[in-house]
Amino acid sequence: MHSPTTTNCCPLCNHRQNDGCKPSRDGQGWLCLRSSAEEITGEDGVRYRRTKALRDQMGGLYLPAKERTKPDKPQPVTADHRLIHRLIWDNASEELGGRFPEKLADAVIPDTYYSRYLSAGAIVSLERLVEHRLHTGVYDEAQVLASGFFQKNRGMEGPRWQLKIPVGRVLGIFNLEGQFVGIRANPEVPLRIKQKGQKAKELKYFQAKGVPLHPYIPKVTRERLHQLWANDEPYLLVITEGEDTTEAPAQNLEHLGGLPVVFIGLSGVDGWQGASGLLHPELQRVLARASQLVFGFDSDIMAKKEVRSAMVRLSNAVMSQFEGRLIPLAANWPQLFRTNTGLAVQKYGLDDLLGEWTCQGWDVQAVFELLLAPERALMVKRTWQRKGIPWTVESLPELSTVEEAYQVTEQSVKEWLVRDGVPRRVIASAAG
Repeated sequence: MHSPTTTNCCPLCNHRQNDGCKPSRDGQGWLCLRSSAEEITGEDGVRYRRTKALRDQMGGLYLPAKERTKPDKPQPVTADHRLIHRLIWDNASEELGGRFPEKLADAVIPDTYYSRYLSAGAIVSLERLVEHRLHTGVYDEAQVLASGFFQKNRGMEGPRWQLKIPVGRVLGIFNLEGQFVGIRANPEVPLRIKQKGQKAKELKYFQAKGVPLHPYIPKVTRERLHQLWANDEPYLLVITEGEDTTEAPAQNLEHLGGLPVVFIGLSGVDGWQGASGLLHPELQRVLARASQLVFGFDSDIMAKKEVRSAMVRLSNAVMSQFEGRLIPLAANWPQLFRTNTGLAVQKYGLDDLLGEWTCQGWDVQAVFELLLAPERALMVKRTWQRKGIPWTVESLPELSTVEEAYQVTEQSVKEWLVRDGVPRRVIASAAG
């Protein structure tokens, strides 16, 4: 491709470079602040064509028209994302700032080991560090792109590589062995995303593009699981969503329904799948030795059909994987709201509930027993409950607790046995 002239003047507007115009960063074209034509012949005799980049800014980026080629289709990135994720994690501050100290204190999360704060200064330093390491060959572009958090800067000013994470919290994710897996971002100010034909949505958490989801396993859960496995003890597994929503009960509750309890979080209600589309391998490990399973998703599951559908998909996967050994149950939010009409809002996560109950000085253990204990939890609506006919929103019946279902079943069996008929009386007498 034609290289720009080495004179001190811009070939497009004939002004000196120190007046604002300059060669592009890759040395193949010109960044001109004054030209706006789609095509122009420069003073160097080369025909230049304006690119789509920078069209919303003053001037534009021009490349030689005769030698412009269609860019190659980007290839999928296969490098390991953890290298850059670890760099971001190590450069974030362990001392939280902004709204987060108060947020975690309200949720009664004393150990904030999983949260670090990324300031504006740290972001600038990271961008410079990544650019320097690319220039010196420590990193290659595939590694930086694989992180999902860096993008090339196509503007006229600023670093060549920009960090897409805004100021806020970064959340460390670790596997069952305590090894670093990656990070997610929690902006100080939630981002507003507007797509054509849809309402604007607030993006409270930022997941790296192209990086697979991983279950969130708190440090308390890891330590408790290894102890339970070593002693071959049964336990209750509660699956919820979000890091704070998992850490709050994990750090404050040890038993529910007479069983040791462990909490695991998902990055969204569909974040349970592994690369194969089945249950994530680490989730399978924990489920394989659990004796009870309860889904502790946020209370808006009562109103959101898409969240209930996601819970049913997860239930199907669990039933299929473990052949019915684990019966999935769901948090009893309806009962909680019926018996506690003074709750401030109708949308709670487990962290919100624990924080409000603690603030009011109420019995936290009692409310979580009511909500999550297996004998109080609700049966999850499943497609196989009505001969393969799926439930619809219009035909949802009032669900019974497991304890109520046992009582109804027992009564039905008794009624069947005492009806007229010799075989039934024989069975009844034989059964005592």
